[in-house]
Order: sequence, then C-alpha cells, then structure tokens
Amino acid sequence: MNTLSIPVVAMAGISLYVGFYHLLIYFRRRQNRADLTFAFLCFAIVLYDAFCVGLYNATSVAEGTQWQRAQFIALAVFVPAFLWFVSDYTRQKPGIAIYLFSIFYLLAFIVQLLDRSHLTLLVDQPSIKHITLPYIQPITYYEAALGPYTKVQSLVGMVASTYILIMGIRYFRRGYKREAIPLILAIGLMYAAGFQDTFVSNGVYRSIYLIEYAYLAVILMMAYSLSNTIVEAAIAKDALRKSEERFRSLVETTSDWVWEVDANGVYTYVSPKVRDLLGYEPEEIIGRTPFDLMPADEAKRVSAVFQNILLHRKPLENLENIVRCKDGRLVVLETSGVPFLDENRRLSGYRGIDRDITERKLNEAERETLIANLETKNAELERFTYTVSHDLKAPLITIRGFLGYIEQDVLSGDVERLKGDIQRIIAATDKLQRLLNELLELSRIGRLMNPPENVLLPNLIQEVIKLMEGHFGERNVEVRVQEDLPVLFGDSQRLSEVIQNLLDNAVKFMGEQTKPVIEVGTRGEENGMPVLYVRDNGMGIAPEHHERIFGLFNKLNPNIEGTGVGLAIVKRIVEVHGGRIWVESEPCKGTTFYFTFPKERKPEAGK
Repeated sequence: MNTLSIPVVAMAGISLYVGFYHLLIYFRRRQNRADLTFAFLCFAIVLYDAFCVGLYNATSVAEGTQWQRAQFIALAVFVPAFLWFVSDYTRQKPGIAIYLFSIFYLLAFIVQLLDRSHLTLLVDQPSIKHITLPYIQPITYYEAALGPYTKVQSLVGMVASTYILIMGIRYFRRGYKREAIPLILAIGLMYAAGFQDTFVSNGVYRSIYLIEYAYLAVILMMAYSLSNTIVEAAIAKDALRKSEERFRSLVETTSDWVWEVDANGVYTYVSPKVRDLLGYEPEEIIGRTPFDLMPADEAKRVSAVFQNILLHRKPLENLENIVRCKDGRLVVLETSGVPFLDENRRLSGYRGIDRDITERKLNEAERETLIANLETKNAELERFTYTVSHDLKAPLITIRGFLGYIEQDVLSGDVERLKGDIQRIIAATDKLQRLLNELLELSRIGRLMNPPENVLLPNLIQEVIKLMEGHFGERNVEVRVQEDLPVLFGDSQRLSEVIQNLLDNAVKFMGEQTKPVIEVGTRGEENGMPVLYVRDNGMGIAPEHHERIFGLFNKLNPNIEGTGVGLAIVKRIVEVHGGRIWVESEPCKGTTFYFTFPKERKPEAGK
C-alpha cells in the first residue's frame, strides 16, 4: 500500500465513526435533523476516501480512471449531502437552489455511474503525474483528462460551495456567530484545497491532492460544533429537569390548583391539589372540561365567557365560577390563566390556577346581607320616625281637638253633638291602637316564633277563609283554592298571617269588580321551595309601585282602610323562613302575589 494511503484510511475510519455516532444520536432523540444529514455527509466522505486509496495504489491509467470515476460518483453524493446538512444546521428552509443542485447531482450520479464515453472522462488522453516531495515516498497518479460533463460537475461543485458559504454568512449575520464560524472556516479550507488540487491537476506545480484532508477538517470542525450543541442540549435538559422538579414541588405544595387545558378546553394536566379542592384524583379530571364539573346553568354562563376569551386569546383574570365537588358540595373558584402557542403561533391551550374563594364569598355575602339588612332597618327606622311624627300624631291631634269640642258641648248642653264628638275620639283611639299593635307585631317577627313544624296548607287556608268569611261576604268575593296543595314547613301561626294578609289585601283592592275572584294555589318550585300564589282580578298595581308596596307604612291609596304595615309583615315572615316574595300586576288586570316557603320535612329514619 502506498504511504499516502495510510492517513487517508485513517481519515475514512474517523469519518465512519463520526457518521455512526451522529446517526445514533439522531435515532435516540430525533430532535435535530442536522445529526442525520451530517451522518450522510460523513458516509459520503468515507466513500470518497476509499476511492482515493484506490487511486493512490493504481498502477495503470485503466485502473486509475476507474477510481477517478468512482470519486466523481462519491462527489455527486457529497455535495447535496453537504447542502442539506447546512440547511438543517443553519435552521434555514431549503430554497429552490438546494432542490436544483440536488436534481443536478442525482443526474451526475447516474451519468458517472453509466457513461463510458468521452462525456465524463477522456480515457484515451492520460494525465499521469509523478510526484516526488521531500520525506515522502514518490507517488504516481494514473488519471485521465476530464470530459466536458465532469468539468461542468466540478464547476457546479464550486458554485454549490459558494452557495454554502453565503448560507454560512447569513447565519453569522442572524446572530449565530459561534455556530457559523466553524462552517465558514470549513468552506474556506475546502476552497483552498480545491484551488490547490486544480493547480496540481493542470500541472501548474507538483504536489499531492489535499481535498480529502480538507474534507476531514470539515468533519472535525462540524462534529465539534454539533458536539457543543449536544452538550448544551444535555445541560439544558438537566436544567429543565431541575426546573421541572422545582416547579413540580411548587405546584404540589401550593394551596392553589394548577391546571392545563388544550385548545378545546380539555384538561391535559391537573395538579394533585385538586384532591383537596374538589375531592377528585387528577386522573379523574384529565380528559374532561371545566364545564363538566359545573351545574348546567353555570356551565352555560362560563362557557360563553370562555369562548369570547378564547376567540381573542386573552388571559383569564379572576373569573369566578361555581363547581360541584365529588361529594356534591358546591364551591366557588377563582380562575386565572394565560394562553400558550405552538411553534406556528397557533393556540395550544391555557395554563393557570384555580383558587377556592368559597369562604371569602360567604363572608362577602354575609357582609352584604348585613349591609339588603342595615339599609332596610334604617329605612324602616326612618319610616317609623315618620309614623311617630305623622301617623301616630294625627290621631292624637284629633283627640285633642275634639276634647275642646266636648268642653263646649258640655257648657252648651248639646247632648247629641257631645255623643258625636265622643265617637270621633273613640275612632281616633282605635286607629292609634291598631298602629301600635301593627308596630309591635312587626318588631316581634324574626325574634319570637313558634317551633317550626309540617303545616297542612289546605287545612290552614280553610281556617283563614272561615275566619274571614264575613269580610268576603260583604264584597261577594269567591275564593278558589287549588287542590293537592303541598305540605309546608315553618311557623303555622306566621304562615296563617301571610295568607290572611294577602287575602285581606286582595279584597281591599278589588275596586269596582262586579265578580270578584281570589285564587290560591302553587306553581312549581324555586331553589327547592314550592312557589305559592294569591291571585285576584281587582284593580291591579302599576309596575313602578311593585317594590314600594312592601315598604313599611306605604299606602298606595290613602282612601282605603289599613295601616300600610300588612305587606311589610308578610315580606318579613317569608324572608325569615328563607323564602322570597314578589308581585306581578298591571292596572285593571288584577294582581298576583308569589312567595316561596320551605316544603315538608320527612322524619329521619328511626325517629
């Protein structure tokens, strides 16, 4: 074997090792395609080096041209492999130029493999070179002159190298200086070796070919650069692992529930904190959506809000929502999150946290309730003050005035007039007594109540109707009671007051109705409570007065008998029992009072 063959064999071995090493790296992590194309580049150089060894040891032109042709076949593989590697290495999408070069070299591979005419090599025009250099064994290159196609292939190779150099410079200018410098130096060495070999080939001076040494330099320099990338990736991976461990530790110890959903709102990650908040295991939540955990109405509301946020890729900021726990309890969560995108800037999903604010909301509700109560009591206190200064004072003024008339009647001896004045004083004292009784009754509601019990509503209503029979008879009112009324739970005496006040109010405001009718019945449920109603076909109430009629001492018609306390008492009784009352009415179309009241409680087993 020729002495010059030994380093080339060694270079081929190094290239083969490096190629297999990067091929293994690619198949293990498949993250950087540059490892794959670099492996192909190394294998192409191995082929070229192997054919160089054959050329160095050839003993005739016929034998030498075979290896010479094989070298150009290897170059037809090497150049496109180098182009695709640089495209992957510099993270640039392959342009039309790379595709055109690849097509040309595919054609060159076929032509060099099959052609035996003067198109590729001029076999009848030997180009024998005898090289004698100091300290180097003499070597003879048995070659043939290049045909026109092979000359074009060599020229295109220089153009391709120039194109690669431009790609490296662009990569440098994009800010990847450390990665671009080895590539630019490698291309520079290839240029130098290529020009040197061209001079030798054309007989300008005698020297050995150096391109295979330049190829090894390319392999070593790019392997070094890629190894930095691999080391940095390993360091980054280790840093990421440590960061993930810190993040996981933080996620698992925080009091908030950390989650991730995809673009369709489906949970893809759930932190273990969900056990404490909702009672579910994380794997029970993954694959579901937040709306699957909500009551139907809440899911509909929050879904509409989320779709709007999703459309504009906006962050979620303190979105309050109600969620049902695994044991059926309802909790209030405060949701915050941010969108995250894929490499193509498409929405991948949201990441965020949920915080249990149920206790806070309860405290706020209690505070607010203490405030729909203080305001109410202040309003009632103002009304009470007005009553004391006006409504209660009016009877006293009447009494005082007629006492003066009585004195005159006594002095004048007018007995008939005396009797009339006394009757007016009695009427004023009766009115005063009624006002005081109503005020006393209102003050006791909510504080003095009988023990709650199951109340047979049909029986209670019949008792009230019997008690008010004379009142109904005066106006010829027909009272209709729905069958199958529910059994309620509460203070029967207070409930009786509610029914009596509503019936009495209906009679008072019948107006000129010739066929007055009052209906008592029920209509479904609200929040687990039956909805009851008292409906009349009387004069009706204008919508602007619907809320006002429940106020203390609010009388819409001062000419109608009453103190204006009855509906305030009704409202207080209903609310003390946890229900609510409202009115639906229009002038000349009758009035319907609706109210909710707790339903029957079944006795516990064994009691």
